[in-house]
Amino acid sequence: MSDFETYTKWLSELKAGDKVFIQSRYDSVYPCKVVRTTATQIIVIRLNLVGCNHEVKYRKDDGRLVGGGIWNGTQIIRPTDEICEKYEIYRMISNIRNLWENVALPNDSGQLKEIAAVLLRYQKPKEEKKG
Repeated sequence: MSDFETYTKWLSELKAGDKVFIQSRYDSVYPCKVVRTTATQIIVIRLNLVGCNHEVKYRKDDGRLVGGGIWNGTQIIRPTDEICEKYEIYRMISNIRNLWENVALPNDSGQLKEIAAVLLRYQKPKEEKKG
C-alpha cells in the first residue's frame, strides 16, 4: 500500500472526537478535533483556542481544505510524535514571545526554535515522572 493509500485509509476511518493536526501552506501545525464526518467531508474545530467553535471542512479523499486553493492550502495530517513535538515547539515559541514581550529576544525564529526545543527536553522528563 502506498503512502497516499495509507493516508486516505486513515482519513476515511476518522470519527467524531479524534484528534488531528492541520498543516498550513507555511508548514505551521495546530491541533483540531473532528466534530463530525459525512460521506465526503471531515469537519473539525481548532483546539486550544478559547471561544473557537468555528467548523472547518476538509475533503475525505485527499485531506485538503474544502474551497481552499493554492493560497489557502491547509491539510489534515496524522498526529505523529514528530508533529506533536513540532506543535509544542511552536506553542512554546509563542508563549516565550508573549511572556517576554518587552524584553529584547532574538528575532531569528531559528534561535527561538532552539530555545523551545531545550525547554521541551526539560519538560518531558518531569511529565514522564508524574505518570
